[in-house]
Amino acid sequence: MNSHESHVEYVRVCGLIDQIEASMIEQMLNEEGIATKTTGSSGTTVFGGLPFEEGYQIFVPHSDVKKTKLLLSKHPHFQGLDTPGES
Repeated sequence: MNSHESHVEYVRVCGLIDQIEASMIEQMLNEEGIATKTTGSSGTTVFGGLPFEEGYQIFVPHSDVKKTKLLLSKHPHFQGLDTPGES
């Protein structure tokens, strides 16, 4: 990590249950030149295997939140949802 990266404030922009979808979103953002950090593990489930909570969190630099929200709004999973982060 260089000295510039150590001063970058990252903001949570979305949470996902599925690792595969989290990886796809992370790759899409990286291809658009947006650095990402991902944390988490598989989300927990309730009876019947239905998703109960988000296990993977994706963070981007504060300066890229608006661009990220625009890109996520085009992704089927996020259409009509309000993603966290600065408005």
